[in-house]
Amino acid sequence: MPGEQVALWLWDHIHNVWVKAPAVVSTVRVTGIEQAVARACKLYWIACSPDAPGSEFELQDGIGATPPEVYCHFDDDRHSEQLVLSPPMQFEKGIWVSKFDKMKCLYFGYV
Repeated sequence: MPGEQVALWLWDHIHNVWVKAPAVVSTVRVTGIEQAVARACKLYWIACSPDAPGSEFELQDGIGATPPEVYCHFDDDRHSEQLVLSPPMQFEKGIWVSKFDKMKCLYFGYV
């Protein structure tokens, strides 16, 4: 039916249960140090495209003087990959990319 959402279930490996997730996930592309999402959200996946070996990115929850760093990823090769976060990572103030070294771009799947 048009306009009807389909239930999507994801396995939460920390709590060993199935959890209902929204069927519609928003995406955003980031190409440097910048605000990716400017509101509270849950991050479900990250697709990263490294430019060279030794690429790295870091994520913080919001912007300001000292927002907490919540995720760091280092790649020792040049292969693109998709990082699935199970359970999804909660951001209270938004997603800020605070480090972006030797990367082409990042795509975030969030709700």
